Amino acid sequence: MPDTPIHISVIVCTRNREASLARTLKSLLTAGSLAAQDWELLVVTDRSSTDRTNGIAQEFAERFPSHVRLLIQPNTGKSDALNAGIRAARGEVLAFTDDDCLCGEGYLPGIRSVFGDPAVHAAAARELVDIEGDVPRWLPRRLGEYDRGEAFFELPPKSFLFGSNMIVRRQVFARVGGFRPDLGPGATGMAEDTEMSFRIAAAGHRLYYAPQILIRHQIPAGRLTRRLFVVRDYRNGVSWARFVPFERLHPGWKHSLPAWVYRLYYAVRAIYVAWRTARLHLAGQQAEAIRVLMGHAFWFGSAVEHERLRRLGITEFPVPRPLDEANRPMEETVPDPVQK
Repeated sequence: MPDTPIHISVIVCTRNREASLARTLKSLLTAGSLAAQDWELLVVTDRSSTDRTNGIAQEFAERFPSHVRLLIQPNTGKSDALNAGIRAARGEVLAFTDDDCLCGEGYLPGIRSVFGDPAVHAAAARELVDIEGDVPRWLPRRLGEYDRGEAFFELPPKSFLFGSNMIVRRQVFARVGGFRPDLGPGATGMAEDTEMSFRIAAAGHRLYYAPQILIRHQIPAGRLTRRLFVVRDYRNGVSWARFVPFERLHPGWKHSLPAWVYRLYYAVRAIYVAWRTARLHLAGQQAEAIRVLMGHAFWFGSAVEHERLRRLGITEFPVPRPLDEANRPMEETVPDPVQK
């Protein structure tokens, strides 16, 4: 790497994504971006990948050594991979995106422009969705889309960023800590980015929507199934149960009743959901039917997980320690990932 100070570190965590990873990296490594020396691309791969993901990442690191660094992590989940990227990053601004996203030509210039204002500590890029093939009639929303128009503005309270469009100053992580390893892929499956967003806001940092930073999320046809949507929302409910109090997700619920009462209620609610979704399907309202099913899947996930945690007596979860100036957890020595 040259001696030019690094301003932006783009972090991409990946596992078993040989079909899309190369496209993501190519979208970042354009002629215009390669001419600038104030940024770096950290590709954090999983040692357990069974396809060519690690090989593809290695090829890009060898082809673009002045911009690309490869970190190989053990199979301990996405949050640990994100934290490894944060520790290794040299930039003042850390931009996170996914291995199935394409970054627009103005992605890096947009980050420079938005974070040229020292008052901006965290922002969400504009994220559009490209769906392979025809959009199913039952699809209730644009999966992964985050489009709030053309204007830059401060996000309202309780907003959150997504892991594919999150840009945060490194000093924020030094204050609030890293991503929670009990959340996200490799753990509960979801919401490591949501929980981090809430923690950033709780620390007094404002979140912004920055449409001048554009990415396009690529959704293959194989991921557009009803089962995927329902399972995602169930796992999301399980994840939220770990950082949102029970009374906020389930107001009026009483813990003092016998266990059989809860089981009976779950059974009755499941029957009701099956009846309602079947009725909506027969009426031709497929989008509404899947929306109802997803909403109840989230409810079941969060309720069941809250009850499980209550029985085990688990009330708190560890938050990774804040990072020191060397990007390492304070009072803790963490082994370097394999670097190439």
